[in-house]
Amino acid sequence: MIQLLRLSLRTRLLLERPKTISPPITAYDNQQECQSLNELDGIQNNNDRLYVEALLIRERILLPQKSENLFPPLLKRAIVLAELAEFDRCLNLLLHTFYLYQQMELRTSLHRFVWIFCRMLDVKVPINADRFLDVGRLVFEPSQQTTKEDNIVNSVLEQSTISGRDRHSIIQWIKDLCREQRRTENGRTLLHLSVDIETYWSINYRAVDIMHILIFPNLAATRLLVCYGRRWIDLDAVDLVQSDTALHRISQSWVFSNNKDKKAIVELLINAGAHIDCVNAHGHRPVDVATGDEIRTLLRSKQILPRLKCLCASVVTNQQIMYDDLWPTSTPMNTFIRLHGGLKRKRSMSDCSISSFDVYDDMF
Repeated sequence: MIQLLRLSLRTRLLLERPKTISPPITAYDNQQECQSLNELDGIQNNNDRLYVEALLIRERILLPQKSENLFPPLLKRAIVLAELAEFDRCLNLLLHTFYLYQQMELRTSLHRFVWIFCRMLDVKVPINADRFLDVGRLVFEPSQQTTKEDNIVNSVLEQSTISGRDRHSIIQWIKDLCREQRRTENGRTLLHLSVDIETYWSINYRAVDIMHILIFPNLAATRLLVCYGRRWIDLDAVDLVQSDTALHRISQSWVFSNNKDKKAIVELLINAGAHIDCVNAHGHRPVDVATGDEIRTLLRSKQILPRLKCLCASVVTNQQIMYDDLWPTSTPMNTFIRLHGGLKRKRSMSDCSISSFDVYDDMF
């Protein structure tokens, strides 16, 4: 490698074609490309510096071409830095890589940041609040759609070194995140993700390192969302899979190691105002899908005499009264009726429609 670099520099000097180099940045340890043979000779025995030199050259050449070949060496170096516990340098490089993805108009992901933070927590290295916010604010970038950083927030807030200013900044970030009201492709909200054990399934980067740090269902994350995001969080929001609310998801989760947290989450959601008699697409309430006698007993103990409006909504759906066109779909009235059986009716009508087409196809 050193011989090729030396040849390249000699050729440039002969042709009088100096390099167009970028200003130094922290991602590359504030280093710049060598512009003379003397500078190159000064780093020839420093393998780490030579690797940075190669990264600088690759970015200068491949970024204008929008070549995705730019990224593998960057990501490989980030892993090496993390394994050496050089977490600040690793985060600097990953932040820079994130923006390179954006410059190439590629979809971004925060999974590697989640892994780094989990690794830091695992080896008891404090996460600097400013560094966390640097990463956390990437959630609001146009190229970024989903996040699990909210589940790490509590670990950062619990650090004894965090200041009042940092705490306030992180809480504001939580509010900003909740205000976005983002959902996954399956229609699951931040609240769904925090209470659902199936959130583990979407961890697609070094899951073994992450899963013993990030716990799902996550009581701490749920508390933060309910406490600071209550203004924007819809406790009765339903997903697009089974029309489950967060209370449905936590009630039917099989959790063996932290059943105490599961019970606490159920109580937290109900006390915050989650509707206990919401019906999903199968016509089931949270108590109907609850796993374990303890959760089932808890849900039953929280059931009070049904309110008149709940009974009326159930009658409307049970009698199949056509209410959809009476008011705009998004009105609170329609939403309330759907949560009391309307989602089941909608699914039944859809299934019926599909069956009718099947019969029609069989005729021909």
